[in-house]
Amino acid sequence: MPALDHRLPLVLVHGGLYDDITADEFWTASGVTPGLDAHIVTYACPDRPRHPSSWHDEAVALAAAIEARGWAEVAVVAASNGCSAAVRLAVDRPDLVARLLLAWPATAGESVADALAATMIDEVGPPGAAARLLAGDTLRGVDDAEIAALAVPVAIWPSVPENQFHQGRTVMSLLQLLAEPILVGGSPEPGHKAFGPFLERFVDVLVEVSIVDADDVAPPMP
Repeated sequence: MPALDHRLPLVLVHGGLYDDITADEFWTASGVTPGLDAHIVTYACPDRPRHPSSWHDEAVALAAAIEARGWAEVAVVAASNGCSAAVRLAVDRPDLVARLLLAWPATAGESVADALAATMIDEVGPPGAAARLLAGDTLRGVDDAEIAALAVPVAIWPSVPENQFHQGRTVMSLLQLLAEPILVGGSPEPGHKAFGPFLERFVDVLVEVSIVDADDVAPPMP
């Protein structure tokens, strides 16, 4: 009998950095998680730490959320600044991350955006947090060599149209760095009134990301 396809649990990592946005506001109010429910997809939407000291802190929190659910490996779907947390997790804990979807990846090294973020972080964050959180090459929190060394499939859903915080150059750099990137779709972020027409396609892509084809699974050892 041929092996059946199976699904990985999805971990949805919302956007934001030192602001009040929650996973529920980002993923549920926008219709993403109701769409996954309609497809009977297993997922978790952990709230990210509000005032992390570093992206390593974020990776630790994500790993704890995954392990608390007893999941051996997952597909991680990340949005905006959540992409930094997700890639940091994949670098720090490759045993947990089987796939990545980086949606609306936040641009690193943009002077105005960095200045605004640094002001917010400095107001309430621990000493040195702004420098640690804003450092990076293509993405904050990771260097380009770490991105290039990722050994898992990575899909990218760009911001369309691009904007100051989610620039097309970030997507182009990721496509050049990754060994076998997959460019899918594109849309405004959830929460933007223009996201609605793209919701169904975005959910379909998340369902596809969760599915592991039988041909991708190594047969059991005799």
